[in-house]
Order: sequence, then C-alpha cells, then structure tokens
Amino acid sequence: MNASKRYLAIAGALLLASCGGLPRSVRNEIASEKDKQQQAQRQLEHAQQTVREDLAHAPDLFQGASVSTAWPVRLQAARGTLDRAKNDAQELDKLSRAGDSKEQTRRRAEQLLREERGLRETALREAEAVEADATRWLDFQRNVPHYLAKMQGEYDSIHRLDLAPVAKTVEQAGQDWPAKKADLDGRLASLRQESEAAETAWRATESARQDAAAGKASGPEIATLIQAEEVLSRDAGNLARNADQLRSASGQLYDAWDKVLADLEVAHRGCDTVYSEKLRTVRTHFVDMASKKTEVSSEDKWVGVPASSYRAVENDLGMAIAHKDAGLFDSEAQNTVQPAGFAYIAPPSQGSNQYGYWTHSGG
Repeated sequence: MNASKRYLAIAGALLLASCGGLPRSVRNEIASEKDKQQQAQRQLEHAQQTVREDLAHAPDLFQGASVSTAWPVRLQAARGTLDRAKNDAQELDKLSRAGDSKEQTRRRAEQLLREERGLRETALREAEAVEADATRWLDFQRNVPHYLAKMQGEYDSIHRLDLAPVAKTVEQAGQDWPAKKADLDGRLASLRQESEAAETAWRATESARQDAAAGKASGPEIATLIQAEEVLSRDAGNLARNADQLRSASGQLYDAWDKVLADLEVAHRGCDTVYSEKLRTVRTHFVDMASKKTEVSSEDKWVGVPASSYRAVENDLGMAIAHKDAGLFDSEAQNTVQPAGFAYIAPPSQGSNQYGYWTHSGG
C-alpha cells in the first residue's frame, strides 16, 4: 500500500471512530449527570446528618412528635430513590463506553437520562424539604414571639374571609345548571371544612399560646404550636385561592366558546425556530338565563406553541380547534377539530337554526 492509500485508510478509520457511538451532546449530558449524581449524594448525606443533629439538639421539643420518626423515614426513602438513579447512571455509563451508534441505543440513552434526572431531582427535593422542616422547628423554638405573631396574622386572614358571597354564587349556578350542582356544592363544603379546621386548630392552641407568650411553654407545647401554625399557614393561602377558583368555575358555566385557528406563523430568531398560532376566541356569555339573553365577544391572540402542536394543526386554518358548551367547566372543553360553528348546528329533533341543519339526502 503506497503512502497516499495508507493515509486515506487511516483518515477513514478516524472518521468512522469519530462518528461511532452516542452523539456528543448525549455523551456530554451523561458526563454532566454523573457529576450531579455525586453532588446529590453529598447533599443527601448532609441532610441526614443535619436532621440527626437537630433531633439530638432539642430532645424535649421532638419527644413524642411524629416528625422524629417521619423525617428519617422520608430521608431513607429519598436514598432509595437516589439509588435507583444510580442504577440508571451505571447503565448510561455502559452505553456511553459501548460505542454503539444505533438509533435505538440513542433513544434508550435519552430515556435513561430523563429517568435518572427525574429520580435525582425527586430525591434532592425531598431531602431539602425534610432539612428545611427540621430547621424551621428549631427556629420556631428560638423565636417563639415572632411565630406567635405570624400565627395571629394567619388566623386573622382566615377569620376575615367571608364565604357568603361565594356560597351565593354557587347556589345560583346550581339552580341555573342543575347537572353541576353536586360538584359545586362539594367544593363549597370542602372550603367550609378548611375554614372550620383552621378555627379548631386555633382554639386548641389557646393554652399553649398563653404559655408561649409568657415564656414558659414546654417542648410538647411548642411542638403543638408548630403543627398548628403549619395548618394555619396552609389554609391562609389555600382558602382565598380556592374561593376564587370556585367563583371562577361557577362563572365558566355561563360561557360557551370556540377557539378558531385564525393564522399560523414560523419565525427564525437566531438559531431558534419559533412556532405561533393566532387563536380567535369567540365567546357567548349568558347574561340572563330566564330570557336566554346572551352577549357575543371575540378576541384574537398570538400564542407560542411547540413544533409538534404546530404541525398537528397546520392544515386546520379556519377551523375550531377547541369548543366548550355552556353548562360545562373549561376543563371539559373538547379539542376535536371541526368547522367553526359546527357544534352549534341544531340537532335533527330541532330542525335548523342560523348555523345550519342536518340532512340525510344523498346519504
């Protein structure tokens, strides 16, 4: 073999070697995840050590408290989750070193990467949550006046919330839309139960709050206050939000709407391709149920969408890609593509209306 042929053979071998195996981007992700895996292991060990020290630091506070056993169990479960992530990482390492460039190998590597990342992040979130809880318990014990004031503020916020207007809205919606009455009533009952639970938690801590304010609360009393404050803090945020959601859900029943695909756009911004849809939302709002009086409005809005969503509707310009009838929640909308106004055509039993009619002529 002469020199030129030998050179070409070597160059060809090098080219094949450079193209073999997993894509460079996937191999880089595998290497990055390997480093993050080791960091997660250190963070989990730190959390376990911190929680052990916290429990030992204030035995009177944690004596008999369920968290003293629940936290170690949660951290052990997080370790199990991280071990599963390690197993995925080991398989990824084997795939990375195998040099297999098959498409199915790449897909398997990408799947393992997603699984490993999800498991690692889940374990870390749990470890961080437990460590934060333990820190908060000790901070409560050190700063009792601060947390007593916080509890008072949370209770006042809950106590001030008036559910009467929401109840009135729910009652009217239940009359206008009987099929949704049980659902709406159930949500309202849950709201009231939350409010009552917060009141109960507050009243049950009266003695402990008095002792804490006087600076003579015992460890178990402080533990009781911590747990009550968790309930108050949760309900103070949830009650107002859930009341607004229930009010909104009741209002949704009075609207029928269609989302019509008015336009599509593909734009190139640097190295990125941006896909957008122009949606025209035509909304029919029932102003008065007795007279069936309605108001119709229309709004156009451009929204960014993934490439897959764009391609799924690129042949559907002018069509309604989502529809909701009055008497339904927005979550019950239909996403079937159909001609605009198709959903409003009168049923055969009614005959016809302004949107059209059904006929069997011609099959």
